[in-house]
Amino acid sequence: MHNGYLKSLKEVVHFYNTRDHQCSSPNDPGARFTCWPAPEDADNEDTTVGALGLSDSDENDIVAFLKTLTDGYMPVGTMSGKLNAAIQAEAASLRRRSPHSGN
Repeated sequence: MHNGYLKSLKEVVHFYNTRDHQCSSPNDPGARFTCWPAPEDADNEDTTVGALGLSDSDENDIVAFLKTLTDGYMPVGTMSGKLNAAIQAEAASLRRRSPHSGN
């Protein structure tokens, strides 16, 4: 997760649900789906969550809920052109009115 091994929110939720299932070998074809490789550093392993017994549908419901939690941040590339233009115009207006803008 923190090292880039897990690529999506779904994979993170699935990991916490099934992470107690260790793979039989480092190259196990079920890795990330039915089992997980040994932790890189077992001293850092948090064993308070795992083996939750959630179904795939339960995992999807958790992911859907988590995606509703937002602080409102939206990268410029994901906005519509009209919304982006309005935000840029407002930002320019605020800069012109700011006593710290040097004007």
